[in-house]
Amino acid sequence: MNQKHYKIFDIGFFCVLAFILSLVSELLFKNFKITFYVDFGILIALIAMMRWNYLGAISYLVYGIPMILFRGHDVWFSILFYGVIHLSIGLSVLGFKFYDKRRVGKSFLLTLIYILSSYIILILVKSAALLIVNQNILDNLYTYTASMLLSFVLVLLAFYFIGYFSDGLIIDMNDYFKETLDET
Repeated sequence: MNQKHYKIFDIGFFCVLAFILSLVSELLFKNFKITFYVDFGILIALIAMMRWNYLGAISYLVYGIPMILFRGHDVWFSILFYGVIHLSIGLSVLGFKFYDKRRVGKSFLLTLIYILSSYIILILVKSAALLIVNQNILDNLYTYTASMLLSFVLVLLAFYFIGYFSDGLIIDMNDYFKETLDET
């Protein structure tokens, strides 16, 4: 399988995983009146972005589809609102674009910087989006930030343990294919 086909398959896999995870979360949220859930869609997107740079953010965009469908908001507004917010996570990988990504998963400090920058970007972009649509930013920001805190801790630990104990999951696949071609 060449790099282009593998990239499509790999990103597609993360998108399907994100969609299923979001669908289950939304069904639990709607049917059991759960008011809080851990956003593991961020974890999926962060791993996908380590592998394929900003293109991995597509998985977080797909993660938002069930949210748009089940929450009952105006569909076009939700697509624009959540689409911009979810795609903004792609900015967090820019600081690591030219960095050996294998080290990110092995170093707790680098993992912390990567995850924290992702959450800060999401909070800032959502705050800006709320300002644009004239929402009460302080109430929404407080609720959003508080709900993200537990997710942040769990995603941080999960990402670090996945990176630390697995070889080949948190790597830059473009570099991997270059190395593989250089060896042949």
